[in-house]
Amino acid sequence: MKKRELQDLKHRPLADLKRLLKEKEEALLKSNFDLSAGKLKKISVLKELKKDIARIKNFINILNNQ
Repeated sequence: MKKRELQDLKHRPLADLKRLLKEKEEALLKSNFDLSAGKLKKISVLKELKKDIARIKNFINILNNQ
């Protein structure tokens, strides 16, 4: 995720963040299946997806605590 995307996440509504989180989690699940099947070429995709999910969860927690 780039800096601009992170700044954009700060201003998104909670429902939009939850939808984005669900999409990223589904992409991670699909990538894990592809990895086990030997179809995934770039393993770094998993690392990036996990970090993106953590960042989104962080923003969701911030919005819930306000």
